[in-house]
Amino acid sequence: MTAPRILLTASALDQFGPELRAAAPDAVWLALDDQGGVTHDGAPVGRDEVAPDVAWLTSDLVQGGALRPVFGIVVRAEGLRWLQSSAAVFDAPV
Repeated sequence: MTAPRILLTASALDQFGPELRAAAPDAVWLALDDQGGVTHDGAPVGRDEVAPDVAWLTSDLVQGGALRPVFGIVVRAEGLRWLQSSAAVFDAPV
């Protein structure tokens, strides 16, 4: 099985990164910046290469983040298996 590709905001990765990496050390963590750019370990990832298996839509996306770009990525993600939304009250109610 290949490592899961998990898309979340850079802000969420900064805040929860140590815990997330400890829970899933083999995961590929894809960080979305405020302008909609995606990086992996600081290196840019092309829009066509993002291909997340999991997307975590944290409340910072709704509060001025790159909501439109992340929806574009998620809609095109053919292998997406899980979408966690802040509207589901996982990290903070919107």
